[in-house]
Amino acid sequence: MSPIHHPSRTKKRVSERLRFATYRIKCYLWIENKEARAVEGFGFAADVSETGVGMYTDAKIPKGTFVRMALESEDSTSYRGYVAWCQRYALEQRFHGHESLDHRLGVSFLFESEAERQRYLMYFNDLRKRATFLNGDFKF
Repeated sequence: MSPIHHPSRTKKRVSERLRFATYRIKCYLWIENKEARAVEGFGFAADVSETGVGMYTDAKIPKGTFVRMALESEDSTSYRGYVAWCQRYALEQRFHGHESLDHRLGVSFLFESEAERQRYLMYFNDLRKRATFLNGDFKF
């Protein structure tokens, strides 16, 4: 083993990354100019970035569609954006509690003001802290 690698730190970092990649977030999406209920799905903390969110859902939404998206609760702050991509997602195993989540899509946010972007970034940083927090004997 080279002197650059530190097994004890590497093992902890792998565990932190895995925790971040498996921390689920409920996602709600409303298509603009439609009076429909929210399209529900979920994403992982690793799918949330400073500029958008990736989510799994059972709805196929065309690329370029303008939407509003809220995370964790239908009543939480929603952000305007557009569907940057949408792909059919074929996974042999199904996610627990979801019979068919066969699409994955990415929403890129269009912040209406710098204040709105800063509110989102505060939420984003808080989410990262919650998702990467490891306590006690929690191991993967």
